[in-house]
Amino acid sequence: PGCDRVSRLGDGAALGGTPEEAAERPLPTGDALRDRAVAEALRAYAPYTLRRSAVALRLRDGRTFAAGVFESVAFNPTIQPVVAALAALIAGGGAEPIAAWAAHIREAVLAEEAAAGPSYEAHTRAVLAALAPDATVRVVGFASPTG
Repeated sequence: PGCDRVSRLGDGAALGGTPEEAAERPLPTGDALRDRAVAEALRAYAPYTLRRSAVALRLRDGRTFAAGVFESVAFNPTIQPVVAALAALIAGGGAEPIAAWAAHIREAVLAEEAAAGPSYEAHTRAVLAALAPDATVRVVGFASPTG
């Protein structure tokens, strides 16, 4: 059984279990966007919470952008994964010079390590609901490959 929870922003529906309930092995699964999010999460900088996470975004033209959390000892300047992914999208040329560039985001995957610690699900959903309300958001959990 998978641990993906899928919902369309705005409808509040969620399917499946939580990342903690059904952690999967990290890679590969055949789901390219999920695998990209998990790969970025494994490279994330989370020395304080020890819970790596990342967001992968797919645009309507098929391009993907992803980045992981970057923690700070002061916590409040921590770069959350959805913000890091949006920065990667902008820096990587995915943001067209129009006001509604984020509307090109069609799908997002938040990968969170199955460990105790903060979840970025609520923040990810809130940011994407404001910027890309038609985007589909999935949350996936993964087990650390190191145990």
